[in-house]
Amino acid sequence: MKIENKNHTENIDGFRRLIALLGIAIVVVGGLVLFYLGVLIMDVINDPEEVKIIEFVLQQVKADEAIATGQFGNESFKVAISESFRLILFLFIGVLFLSVIAGIIRTIIGGGINIVKAAFYQYQEDAEK
Repeated sequence: MKIENKNHTENIDGFRRLIALLGIAIVVVGGLVLFYLGVLIMDVINDPEEVKIIEFVLQQVKADEAIATGQFGNESFKVAISESFRLILFLFIGVLFLSVIAGIIRTIIGGGINIVKAAFYQYQEDAEK
């Protein structure tokens, strides 16, 4: 004996549509953020001084600052990094950081895709009954 409630079915369909729209929104926003990160990574590689966060970090760490100082016997010494090495180091760190963020966003997009699949899978299962 199967009792069907048309209002209940409409509520579930509306909920599934809402969930599917949420999944689609997550995928679209994630895609836009990934596109922006891709553009930002290209800017960091091509012209790092034009990226504001890299420019700020480069201004804070000056090339003439010593990264290590000490004394060996009666002689004191300091170790400093060159401008080009400092730039390469910050480029590497910046691209690494952005790639970690891209991995997180990629995972969020995968979650959105799974939400959409789950909403449509349930819908198809009910349609077969």
